[in-house]
Amino acid sequence: MFAILQRGGTVAEDFAVSRPKRGWLPVALARGLAAILVAGAACVPTPSRANDSLTGTYFGSGSGAGLEQVQSLTKRFSALHPGVEFKLDDAGSETAAALVAQGQIDFGYASRDLTPEEAAKVVTIPMMGAGTAVAVNFAGRITDWGTVGGQPGQVIQVIVREPGSSTRTSFDAYFFDGAKPSYPSAINVVESKEAYAQIRTLKGSIAMVTLQTSTQNDPTMRLISLNGIAATTANVQNATYPIRRPVSFFTSSDPAKVKPAIRALFEFIKSAEGQQILSTF
Repeated sequence: MFAILQRGGTVAEDFAVSRPKRGWLPVALARGLAAILVAGAACVPTPSRANDSLTGTYFGSGSGAGLEQVQSLTKRFSALHPGVEFKLDDAGSETAAALVAQGQIDFGYASRDLTPEEAAKVVTIPMMGAGTAVAVNFAGRITDWGTVGGQPGQVIQVIVREPGSSTRTSFDAYFFDGAKPSYPSAINVVESKEAYAQIRTLKGSIAMVTLQTSTQNDPTMRLISLNGIAATTANVQNATYPIRRPVSFFTSSDPAKVKPAIRALFEFIKSAEGQQILSTF
């Protein structure tokens, strides 16, 4: 590198050309040091998408009850690996299990126990549990809020999830003990976010929703206690809240179909940092 300082002569010769005044750095030396610094900086490794073998876009789908946990986990994973991007949606546990088995998405997340047929085609990692937040009189026997102490004349608008959703299945199992109730005047919605939008929009409405951080902290919703147990995420995790369902992350049981980034994400979820993220839900 010292050759950078030699413009046709030796370093000593360059210095001898002109003695600078005290306090001034020789021009040749200054230029040489600048060149060395630039060359040295080029040798320092910096984070780069091209340097990360995990770089790519990956797709996941599943239950709305697991979406918030997965969003937090993948956000942190992407921060550790800037070239990694995730596309997530809440198509439901059943759909996600089928898509993973078919190789159409990279991973899924469910808020219920997988069926034996589904479990045979995937590998799962348990995450945290989720609850189903409920309110009284979902069966429709009372249609006026005045009957239960509310404003007289205000109609109760019931909002229910579609048959087969984890939210509705867990609700019906708890309140109707396996029977299949009907909701003749209810609004049926097919995704968590649609249920939330409806209950926010319709004054006097009541709905079955997933008990998670977003619904617990939503000022437009009031979650009802069950058997004296407050509807909070803390009570879901300490298993005192009555309606609790498991949330799991899964990918293909065929190792050849699991991409390196998804394996790395699996390991991250199981790590101390991944578990700490999950503990906040």
